[in-house]
Amino acid sequence: MSSSSDINRPRVLNQEILRRIVDLIITQASSKRINYREELRKYLPASLQELGTRVFENIAETIIARERIGENKYVYRCSLCGRSFSSSRGVYIHLKKNHFTDLIDLLDSELNRSIENSS
Repeated sequence: MSSSSDINRPRVLNQEILRRIVDLIITQASSKRINYREELRKYLPASLQELGTRVFENIAETIIARERIGENKYVYRCSLCGRSFSSSRGVYIHLKKNHFTDLIDLLDSELNRSIENSS
């Protein structure tokens, strides 16, 4: 997920802030609609508000694929490993237990990439 050049690069945000934002990403992605913009304002410095919100939305929209299989029935697929779940709760727990660290690295990497591209 991260390149060898990312290993020695300092993180854009501290580890605790990244953890809190990843927690929000997982919650939002697993169909638990929250007021994430208000929450992000608490964690992101003013200089990263807009860019950080875009990165958040992009990750939250892509880590879970939801497929309708019947009336009011869905299959939730983890985009990181392809595993399927019959409930949003199942994929939520899966992401928290199996991909939390991966998502921290992804968020940090995407924030860095976005900052570099906006310069």
